[in-house]
Amino acid sequence: MLPKQPELREKLLKLVQESVQFTREIETLREDIKNNAEIAIEEYPVTKKEYNALVKAALDKAKLEDQIEELSTTVSHYEILTGEREAPEEEQSEE
Repeated sequence: MLPKQPELREKLLKLVQESVQFTREIETLREDIKNNAEIAIEEYPVTKKEYNALVKAALDKAKLEDQIEELSTTVSHYEILTGEREAPEEEQSEE
């Protein structure tokens, strides 16, 4: 399991130590998130579920907006295809 060369063992040890530090930082950040949720629940008329939903919406907002735009474009193309909507002028001239 362990490399025989001392320099490789040293590099492996550094990676392990770095990962331990990252894990500790993640745990601290998780506690900070829980504390923020508790503060929000105590100070504002919001439940934990609602607060978490707001956090998730803020995280995913750009992704959701991209999905909405893509779906809107797809629906528009479908409507043009079925004749429910006229194709824009530039698309009609490409035919």
